[in-house]
Amino acid sequence: MVRLAQVREWDFPSASPKTRMSPKFPHPGDFWSGTFGDFFAAIDISRLSAWFAFGYCFSEVARYTIEVDQLGNLWRTDAVANPDFQVVAASSDHLPDGEILDGEGDTVAVGISVTEPIDEDVRAYLSERKEKVASLLLIRPTRDLGRECLQRAGDVVALADGVKELTRAFVKRWKARRLLVFYFGPLSGACFLGHRLNAVCQKIQIMEDQQPGYAPSFMLK
Repeated sequence: MVRLAQVREWDFPSASPKTRMSPKFPHPGDFWSGTFGDFFAAIDISRLSAWFAFGYCFSEVARYTIEVDQLGNLWRTDAVANPDFQVVAASSDHLPDGEILDGEGDTVAVGISVTEPIDEDVRAYLSERKEKVASLLLIRPTRDLGRECLQRAGDVVALADGVKELTRAFVKRWKARRLLVFYFGPLSGACFLGHRLNAVCQKIQIMEDQQPGYAPSFMLK
């Protein structure tokens, strides 16, 4: 379940699901089950890519706050970031260029590992690319990966802030106009990341894990 704090009416053009996402974001009625005072409840969003889209639609820059039920714990996007939770480039010796693939083009890729490392899976997928991808940046927390990697809301906020900072610098370095995002972690991480992905890249393509392989899912722009 997700609850949106201080939600206004569904008719808000700047965050219109129909105009900002492709394929079309499902109708609100597919998600909302009822209201709780100034909160709405969202249910049955199973795909991680949909959590990215949900967070992006109700973004931090638009002054929305999202509360996510993560295994019985209610974590809010306005929590204070945990200063002890850090993220790094998995291959720090590759900064600021990342792992150079084609070295040209307007597309770059970012792989974010939280529950398990996805480095080799992402590299394998990109090795069969049919379009140019300039470079790949792999990001992970400094603490051990796993289901207990994110332990409280402040950890997820710190993850989202750290990933955004590294990714924005990476996109700027390559002057990219499209960003491919690969992620493996809890749903709260996907939602919080989407919530903070503004002003990172002109187009953000969320990649869905097909087990095996990946496929393009939501395009955020």
